[in-house]
Amino acid sequence: MYKFPLEPVLNHRKFIEENHQKQLALSERSLADEKTRLFAIKNARKKLLGELQQKQEKGITVSEALLYVGFIDHLSKDLENQEKRTSEVKIKCDQKRADLIDAMKKRKALKKLKDKRSNTYRQGLMKIEQDFTNEVAIDKFNRKNAP
Repeated sequence: MYKFPLEPVLNHRKFIEENHQKQLALSERSLADEKTRLFAIKNARKKLLGELQQKQEKGITVSEALLYVGFIDHLSKDLENQEKRTSEVKIKCDQKRADLIDAMKKRKALKKLKDKRSNTYRQGLMKIEQDFTNEVAIDKFNRKNAP
């Protein structure tokens, strides 16, 4: 049976790849959470703008309008900050994806080497077996045809 001398390295690369997969999954979940928060802030801001517009059409006091404007400004700042956070998390997520792809390439390269060496080993065994079978057949033929 063939024993790949770099099996511990291959196992380590598999472990690293699995670790990168877990990190990417966590990062993608975090990105989804950030996008959800961003969507919620956008909706809240849109809703307040709509309410302010309706109240302006019906008539609104200056103090009430200032409250709406102040809160809308606050939401606009929150929206801007959330967009930055979402962008940062997306960049981290993209980096983790690139790390995973790199780890996968390294593992696959080593796996190809293992498969190639294993095939070479099996072919060598088959050649030895074939040579042995040929030798037995030649000996049998020579014994049969010997005077």
